[in-house]
Amino acid sequence: MAAFAALMLARPGVTPASAGFPEPGAGVRGGASGAPDVPQDEHETFTAVSAGGDHTCGVNTDGRLACWGQDWHGEATPQEGTFEQLSAGWWHVCGLRIDGGVACWGYDDGGRTTPPGGIFQQLSAGGTYTCGLRTDSEVLCWGNDDYQQAAPPGGTFRQVSAGGHHTCGLRTDGGVACWGYDDYGQATPPEGAFRQISAGGNHTCGLKTDGEVSCWGLDDNGQAMPPGGTFQQVSAGQLHTCGLQTDGRVACWGHDWSGTVEPAGGMPVG
Repeated sequence: MAAFAALMLARPGVTPASAGFPEPGAGVRGGASGAPDVPQDEHETFTAVSAGGDHTCGVNTDGRLACWGQDWHGEATPQEGTFEQLSAGWWHVCGLRIDGGVACWGYDDGGRTTPPGGIFQQLSAGGTYTCGLRTDSEVLCWGNDDYQQAAPPGGTFRQVSAGGHHTCGLRTDGGVACWGYDDYGQATPPEGAFRQISAGGNHTCGLKTDGEVSCWGLDDNGQAMPPGGTFQQVSAGQLHTCGLQTDGRVACWGHDWSGTVEPAGGMPVG
């Protein structure tokens, strides 16, 4: 759901639905700790990974896909073929094939795993829908559209990020356009030039051209209150956000349930 995906976790007492996602199914398939089982082949290496609701998928170095975790709707059973990028939503995944075509699998309510034809250059799976950036730089979305989150505006973009029930796109001129659910201001971006954006559950964060992070939307847990400093990447989750600083450290802020804002070797902000 973001430029680099973060597993979106809700705090105790808050359901995924109330925080921007539908209710999950039964529990996570995994070990005693409750964490999903990761492939144990020591010779298997990956070039990309994306975490969804209760599952994760990765692109192997040879372009094949591997998924693990909950598979109640087939979300952890990837399609065959070679891929260069993928994005996991709550109960579905979409992958970008090396020829630019899109393949999706998992729960297909609302058509979220029924992609249109055409050639794409980037994908972003939201909670119950998916958006893609076509090679002509236009954005096309499919799946649930109950808040107009799958109804992008016209114009040309260079990145798209699908969140819980809202979407933001980085226009070719560096400006940001957002659409969909906006009760918390998550689809009302500030002015200015950005170089990367990430839509979370009910908030959005963007990396400005000067390296600073700006966030907008729901901030009940400090998830939209970034620290100072300069960054090279940012990823908004459900109730927390993490950013990769220019010195290579990771800083996170927001709700710290289960250590979500305590990066290994990084710098929690609270």
